[in-house]
Amino acid sequence: MKKLKDYEKDLKTCSKCGLCQSVCPVYKMTGIETVVSRGKFNLLLGLIKGKLKYTKNLNKALSLCLNCKACDDFCPSSIKATDIINTAKQENNIIIFPIIRYNFFKLTMFAFLFIFNFYRLTHFSKLVPKINKLIKKFGTLGNFFLIFDKISKINVKRKKTTGQNSSIKVIYFEGCYTKYINPSIKNATLNLLEKKGIKVLQKNFECCGLSALYKGNFALYQKLKNYNKKLLNQECDYIVCDCATCYSALKEYNEEFSSKVIDISELLSSIDIKNKSTITYHLPCHLRDKKEKINKYLFNSFKNYKKMKDFDVCCGFAGDFCISFPKISAQISKEKALNIQKTNSQYVLTSCPGCIIGLEKGLIESNIDKKVLSIPEYVELNS
Repeated sequence: MKKLKDYEKDLKTCSKCGLCQSVCPVYKMTGIETVVSRGKFNLLLGLIKGKLKYTKNLNKALSLCLNCKACDDFCPSSIKATDIINTAKQENNIIIFPIIRYNFFKLTMFAFLFIFNFYRLTHFSKLVPKINKLIKKFGTLGNFFLIFDKISKINVKRKKTTGQNSSIKVIYFEGCYTKYINPSIKNATLNLLEKKGIKVLQKNFECCGLSALYKGNFALYQKLKNYNKKLLNQECDYIVCDCATCYSALKEYNEEFSSKVIDISELLSSIDIKNKSTITYHLPCHLRDKKEKINKYLFNSFKNYKKMKDFDVCCGFAGDFCISFPKISAQISKEKALNIQKTNSQYVLTSCPGCIIGLEKGLIESNIDKKVLSIPEYVELNS
């Protein structure tokens, strides 16, 4: 495993051109030099040379990162800033919230499972439209409840289909969101795959581990990776993800099976969509490598697709970034909401459950009424 010292050559390769500033959403909101990779590199070189020590302010500078990898893609020197920053976090064990400790994380997820299921059983969401104005008067707390209400709604129910005729066999990787918070995206994905006659294998996967990796907790990441590897190392044609974060994680495992990992949208191109509603799309950061393919799919499959400005810029959610830095996260989410509004679209589609939360957050806080769905949910509801 690499140490920060091993990246000294990469850090010195940085020409300090400042191009990372032009693509960093956090820099755009703050104007702080140390939030971009160029500024962080100067701090890390100071650490390597012994001129600086890990301090509260330095840790905060390293943590002010969405892990969107925009700077990685845009760097003319091809420096992988994300890898370097996460290595520094690992060496200093930067853990802002204990959620990264997996036992606490699992306990939190089971609590979410209970809370969301209880909320659905009460059918309280039916009252929300009637008291929406009252809820909004509670400010941030009211907005938080409205986001909770939005993501609790199960848009698609499970309709298992028999008679699988296709020769294609896939492993479905279920993410934490669909397992513990809302199964709607999973339901849509499985429904669509089975309607196409595809044989679907489901396993009891653990978290993909990407959040642990991005917090510098490499030991936990490796543990989760090794567990999932045993379940993924089986004969299949594809490993299907309906969460961009999980997709990215499985790709980053860099195992032989990683070449089989695909996003669910790659299997939906032949499905005819009947609804002619106008839609726009937000590209999750973890699907940047699929940008051209997804663009082609959207233009070919959705006749009333309207591409929004900065459709491939982070929504501001970024896991626990929205908890650690709520003001910056809110600014990014609100700008995304304004870009959505300018398209005059009826629906906003995306390919990541986390992005759904970020998009809902921005829309609610900006008083913009749009329906947010994942691609498989929309296709299942309109095909």
